[in-house]
Amino acid sequence: MDFIPESFVQRVKTFVSRYAAACILCACVIVFAVTDTSLISLRSIRDVFSNAAPLLISSAATALCLFAGYIDLSAGSAAVFAGIIAGSFVQASETAGRFFPSLPPIPFFIVIPAVLLLFFVVGACNGFIIKKFFVPPWAATLGTGLLLSALSRVYLYDQDISQKVLEGFTKGYTFFGAGYIGASPVYSIPFAVIFSIAVFALLLIVIKTFFPVFNLPVLHKEVPLLWPAYPKDFTLKETMFLYGITASLFALSGIMISARAGSASAVSGLEFQIRPLIVCFIASLSLFGGRGNWTALVASVLIFCAFTYAADFIGINRFVSLCICAVIFLASLLTDIRARRRHAL
Repeated sequence: MDFIPESFVQRVKTFVSRYAAACILCACVIVFAVTDTSLISLRSIRDVFSNAAPLLISSAATALCLFAGYIDLSAGSAAVFAGIIAGSFVQASETAGRFFPSLPPIPFFIVIPAVLLLFFVVGACNGFIIKKFFVPPWAATLGTGLLLSALSRVYLYDQDISQKVLEGFTKGYTFFGAGYIGASPVYSIPFAVIFSIAVFALLLIVIKTFFPVFNLPVLHKEVPLLWPAYPKDFTLKETMFLYGITASLFALSGIMISARAGSASAVSGLEFQIRPLIVCFIASLSLFGGRGNWTALVASVLIFCAFTYAADFIGINRFVSLCICAVIFLASLLTDIRARRRHAL
């Protein structure tokens, strides 16, 4: 292989080492496609992009936290609770057993911003507690997550503790999650995809303009970024904004998922929390901050969604694929900690 420049070989080795998890998932998708060639279709591509839309928003929020050296363990519960609150106000008039039977359906374009503002305040309170009282981020957000999880059940359940599911949403709210622009469901562009791209672009503009300290580079830099100093170097305003925007983005993700599913219930927020973390580790972000780029994050969202969709398409049990993702998560976490130790020496 003397005809291949050594620098090229080194770059390939570095790339594979940095994005090993992404390479493994890509290989799995290729194997699945060879196993069942019907997987390769326009419908499958459309479904993957539809699944990726809400995950892109929550993963971007997680990436902002990780890049700054923080973590938010309440975000998953915020996503679930936001879907419940929004769903309770947008049930159609003809729906039986409405959550608010005496209240007419409120337009979704009023409900969604109001819920996002509510959770921005919740997240800002997280940032205030962390910065003002020097509470470790994991402890403060874990407590908030438990509180939100409990409140979602208090809000949804009445004296009868049986499981209650909100269904029968208005057409506008359903279109927000499952609508499309085009002639047919297959030959069309999902509205959620367009919306998530717009939100992602707006997020980048806001972060770069007002809070550049949190902004990830667009592409990977050849010179590795050093881990930043302890998050105490961030101001109170910056910390409150970071956690506020994280909570509101997760809330938006939860609303999009409930609108697409056509239902909302007090499910566990663990999967909402873990999936964006897995995506961020696939994108080679670090638990200790200061590493990662937006391009790798977007690619990792698509790769992860392609893997989960392909695994489900060929008949692999959903929980088996979840176990595979958990192994990737643990392996990436251990690799990250090991790299941190080498860097500290």
